[in-house]
This record gives sequence, structure tokens and C-alpha cells, in this order.
Amino acid sequence: MTRTRILFFGSDFISTKSLKAIYEAKNKAGQNLCSRIGIVCPPPQRTGRGLRNVTNSPILDFARKHEIECFTAPAKRKAELKEWCLPQNLSDSFDIGVVVSFGYFLPSELIRSFKYGAINLHPSLLPMYRGAAPIQHALINGDGETGISIINVDDSAFDVGDILFQVKEQIRPEDTFLSLADRLGDIGAEHLVNVLQDFEVVEAQKWPQKTKSNVGVLRAPKIKPRDSNIRWGEQTAKQAVDLWRGIGEQIGIFSGYGGKRVRLRSISPVSAAEFRQIPAKSVPGHIHLERVHKKNRIAIKCMEGWIECTSFQFDGRKIIDANSFANGFLKKDPLLNYFETLE
Repeated sequence: MTRTRILFFGSDFISTKSLKAIYEAKNKAGQNLCSRIGIVCPPPQRTGRGLRNVTNSPILDFARKHEIECFTAPAKRKAELKEWCLPQNLSDSFDIGVVVSFGYFLPSELIRSFKYGAINLHPSLLPMYRGAAPIQHALINGDGETGISIINVDDSAFDVGDILFQVKEQIRPEDTFLSLADRLGDIGAEHLVNVLQDFEVVEAQKWPQKTKSNVGVLRAPKIKPRDSNIRWGEQTAKQAVDLWRGIGEQIGIFSGYGGKRVRLRSISPVSAAEFRQIPAKSVPGHIHLERVHKKNRIAIKCMEGWIECTSFQFDGRKIIDANSFANGFLKKDPLLNYFETLE
């Protein structure tokens, strides 16, 4: 499929990678991917104290910089486009819809308005991790492998369409959400362009998702505030670290201390080679303070094993390191040597 007209639906930095790849392919000599690009994205949001700042989505900034025509979807809280339509005389001006990290459900009328329908780039190996947070859930669950899927957009539900292309990607032990999303965004963008270039061939070879009896189907719903609370008596040290890998950079992971909520900003498995005085028996949530290499280091007991936390932040306060936490709290009240699970 060459010299087609693409309407791109996106919002975040992952979708911006795909839009950038399509834009570059459009303007690359000899590639002739498309003749026209338009984008649909959420409206700017008010952020900051008092909601005084107006913040654009990353994809809108890219589109404006490169003079790509933009259309604004309704406020994202509606999460649908049933009452939205392209400006008059434009509904038949695009041949295919391309959806990447958009978050809205496309109604059947809009999908049918495209000659070739709509396709979606999803950062998982569907039918695993259908939903809004596939990268986060893969990390939280401690998976060793993920990937990207390019599928037809189905008007019956999110992430259930026939598969046009899939490729696997290993999850590295050091990966967090940001590093894995960045890599999957690059991989997906490259293969999305390839699918668009050979669309008729790829479309003819598509296959359905194996969904009988929901075998192999895993859900990846949006992360809720409660999901970010460490459950000291229920989670192992590995599970706590995996939780941080999945949402620690974006949302944060939280615990209670002295009746206040505190964000554990950086955690890792405890090194037995460095912590030499870890108690043989302790209750979940217990805080162990130890001098290691002339510095105060903090380890916290999980259901099984220990994690180390190197920086903390109470709500409304600045970030402090382990030494400041020890001097400002643990040494002032030695009996308050435990974290509590928030409800």
C-alpha cells in the first residue's frame, strides 16, 4: 500500500515514536509510504498548582513542530469517541487509521469510514496483557519476555482484533517501565512502517487471537492508586522490586510510616555481601539500619527477603536519602522502626 492517507491516533511518547517513523518514511526518497498524515490526540491538560499550566500531549507538540494537521478528541475522561467525528468533508479523506497508545475506543462508524479500516500497535504479545497497562503488568509479574503486536482494530472491544504482526523482546533484569517502553516504542515504530508499506500482503496473512475459553488471555487494567501500596506481609522482596520496576518511576510505590504516607523512590534487592547484620528473624515491614561503607543504609523486611531503599519522600516534602531518613526519624524514635501497609 503506497501513497495512502493516514490518520494517526495517539497521545504519549510511545505513540510519538511511531508518528515520527511514519513522518520520516513519508518524506524519505523512494519510500512513498503515504501522501498525507493527520493526527487525533487528547486536548491539552491543565496541570500544576492551581491547574494554571496548560500541557500538551507529546504527540501534539511533535505534530505542531512538523506542521502535521491536528484534530482534538474530547476530554479523555469520556474515553470514547461516539459523539465525536472529524470535521465536515474530512471523514473520507483518510484511507487508514493507525492507533498507538490512544486510550479511546473507536466506534464502528469511524473505523468503517477508512478504506482499509484501522490498525493498532499494542506493546505486548496479544492475547497476553489486553488493556491499558501491558508494560507495567509484564514487569510487575516478573516476566522475562514481552513484545509488540500490530492488530486490526475491532469495534467490539479493546485489543481483540486479528493479528497482523508480532515480534518478541526479552525483558532485561535492569529494565524499568521507562527503559522497556522506550525500547518497545522503537521496535514497534519500525515494524509499523513495514506493515503499512506491505499492508495488502500482511492483511492477507493475518491470524485470529486464540481466545477460546480465554486460554492465554491476561488482562492489564489501568493501575489504580491502591496497586502502588507495598503489602509487606503479602509480597516477597522480588515482588516488591518488580512492583517498583513496573510503576515506581511513573506513579511511585508507597507505604505508611508513623501515620504518614511515604514514597519509596528507589528500591533494590538487599546485598547479603554488604548487609552483614540482617536479623535472622523479623516481621514484615521491619526497618533494619546498618552502617555500610561509613554510610547509613536501610533494609526493609518483606514477607520473604529484604529490600533496600535509598531515597524517600513524604507527601508534600522534599526527597531525602537513607542517611537523612535515619537521622531525622529512626534515631529520634528508635521504637518507630517499621513501615505499615496502606489501605
